[in-house]
Amino acid sequence: MNLQIKINGTAIHAVLPSVTITKDLNGRSSQASFDMALSPAGTFPAMESEVIIYNALTAAKIFRGFITSTSIDQKSVALQVWKVGCVGLEYLLQNVSINQTWTGMTDRQIIQDAFTTVLPEITTADGTVSQLLTAIDYVAKDQTLIELMKQISALSGADWRVNEDKALVYYPSGSILAPFGFSDKPNTGGSYTIGPASMTSPAPGSTLTGSTVTFQWNAGSGTQYGLWVADSFGVNNLASPPASTLTSVTVTGLPTDGRMLYVRLWSLIGGSWQSIDYTYTAA
Repeated sequence: MNLQIKINGTAIHAVLPSVTITKDLNGRSSQASFDMALSPAGTFPAMESEVIIYNALTAAKIFRGFITSTSIDQKSVALQVWKVGCVGLEYLLQNVSINQTWTGMTDRQIIQDAFTTVLPEITTADGTVSQLLTAIDYVAKDQTLIELMKQISALSGADWRVNEDKALVYYPSGSILAPFGFSDKPNTGGSYTIGPASMTSPAPGSTLTGSTVTFQWNAGSGTQYGLWVADSFGVNNLASPPASTLTSVTVTGLPTDGRMLYVRLWSLIGGSWQSIDYTYTAA
């Protein structure tokens, strides 16, 4: 799958694999992580920046959430690689609270009123919020929205989540065909890793052991792979073996004078080449 990532609406092109997205069984809780390359002069996005991961071919959103953790994984004169952790849209529901009493209102009315009051950016249209309860009384005292949703859904026997279009989905638990047109449950759970191949050996950032080195990588979503080795960033003046379906290649004749070496690993995904950059120190 050819993925693209946007941070605060701006496409990020220098993203390193692998992108990992994990969701629970009903899609209510989700996390994502990825590596991101920047020049040393680049500005890293702030915490809580919005992240959207989508299929670049279909524009379908796969994940939407916010940056909650960052760390530098690799640093050189020409390149910084950051590890980025994200939490899905449930992050919004965990960070707003409400104090309110509802009398003689349905579950749909309570939910719509609560979101309109404290989190209007989440859509709660009748088309995605089913009504399962008749009139009830409900008191929210310093409740976060996620706590309110858990209690209301426990009363009604509902499943719910916030989808990647920022719409609340609330429907009868266990339904195969939800009444508002969803063809199945929102998510089957589990995790998956997609993206270009990533280097496994030698360890990125390490010192090579000699003039002959075997580079190995995981397959990712690629169908073919290529490798550039250079002593300047973005070129291939030292080695450029032919592309192949193999996940390793041996390169000979590398310098052994301790200089910085730049390795670019290419992956052919969906008809387009994507690359990851690594740095090593010559033996």
